[in-house]
Parts: sequence; C-alpha cells; structure tokens
Amino acid sequence: IPAGVNTSFEMDVFPRLLASGRPVYAYISQGYWIDIGTPSKYLQAHRDIFQGRFVPTITSFRLSPENSHSQESCACLIQNSVVDSSTSLGNGSRILNSAIDGDCQVGEKTVIDGSVLWKGVQVGEGSELRGCILGNSCRVGPHAVVGEGVVLGDNSCISAYSRLSAP
Repeated sequence: IPAGVNTSFEMDVFPRLLASGRPVYAYISQGYWIDIGTPSKYLQAHRDIFQGRFVPTITSFRLSPENSHSQESCACLIQNSVVDSSTSLGNGSRILNSAIDGDCQVGEKTVIDGSVLWKGVQVGEGSELRGCILGNSCRVGPHAVVGEGVVLGDNSCISAYSRLSAP
C-alpha cells in the first residue's frame, strides 16, 4: 500500500492480492465488529455501545445511565451517554445517547441527542444537535440546529440560529 494514499481493503487490497495469486485468509469471530469507515457506521457503533449491544473492554470511560456527571450546581439530564469530566454543562441541558470528549462547553437548555463531540467543542445555549459528529474545537452558536447525518470537520464554526441538515 503506497504511503499517504487512501486505500480500501475491499476495493483495492483484496482484489490485488487475489489477482496476484496470493492467499487471502479469513477469521470467523463471534465478537462484535463493525466497519466504522463512514459517519453513519461510526455513529452506529456508538449507538450499539449506548444500547448495550456491545460492551467495550476499555475501562477509561463509564457509561452514564442517568445524571452521573459530576458538576456542582448543574441541573441537567444525562442518559446513556459518556461525558468527559472536564466538560462544562449548562443548566437545563439534556445529553442523550451521546459521547462528549474533554474540554467541551455546552450552553444552557441545549439538547445533544445521538451525537459525538470531540475535544474542545463549544455549543451555544438553546442549540440542538441530533445524530451528528463534531470534530475538535468546533463552535456552534446559540439556538443553532445541527441535524442527523451532519459531520463538521475540526475548527468549524456555525453561526447563531443556523440550521444544518445532511443532504
């Protein structure tokens, strides 16, 4: 595989191996496996964890069944989510079936449902994020809506009151 070139195993590597007469082997596993090479599959893997279909062997996080984020004076709801302890949650925020990495800031009365937020994301008050992926250090302005299937790259900025949806 050439360095620095995006390569698909099923479209590039396996056919070349077979065409060259090299052996190709398989392993049948009874364990969980999913190809997370697309945003929808990446989110599906998270949903599978939150719904108990897969229990990761890593122990560096704990699934929050409800309201277990330790933050003083925060009246917020957290269900089936992983929220890093360095994340700040505003009063009235609701975090459902989502993963939020460290150093994020979530404004008051914000809803985050079925989404993944990477490190350093800021979400303004009254915003809604549903079924989306936000890369590192994204900024979502107040009262914005980021919908199902939207993927924001690192450092993306969404203005207040914007509405984003996937095609």
